[in-house]
Amino acid sequence: MQTALNSYNSLLEQLEKSHFDTFGYSPNNSSLVSLLVSPNAKSQAPLAEEYKIDALIENQRGLKFFGVPLFSGKSLLPVLDPPMFQRLNGKRVKLSYDSLDNYVLPDFGWSWSWSSWYVLMLHDVDELGWAYLGVWGKWWHGKYRFGDCVRRRVWVRMRQRASS
Repeated sequence: MQTALNSYNSLLEQLEKSHFDTFGYSPNNSSLVSLLVSPNAKSQAPLAEEYKIDALIENQRGLKFFGVPLFSGKSLLPVLDPPMFQRLNGKRVKLSYDSLDNYVLPDFGWSWSWSSWYVLMLHDVDELGWAYLGVWGKWWHGKYRFGDCVRRRVWVRMRQRASS
């Protein structure tokens, strides 16, 4: 449980460094962490000794045309924009077919605690978890405004290392 709490606190710290609004998420929230690490109803695996939360930022460029969002990761500009997927520290993540399902675990000792990736619904994001901005910078907001041409959201998934 303690390693899951450390992983959660580390995630909050990295989000704040990356200029995400973590309002409402308090450090050392052991009740929330206990909900995160409870095994799935389908899984009968024993509790792991070590937990990590993997977080990836998805970036897109585009605009709204007559109220229809036309954003895509494929429209990112190669030199000016960050990659389609990146870690919270800014390092590029290459995924085959640009799919989160192709994210590789660090080694064979790890397995996913959660069956899929989830959008982290932070304080100031829209209903799909996107934060918008006119150009890349610090002051992201959750409601699209005229002139916003980039957006990003955070995907999270917990993994565990089984005890030996």
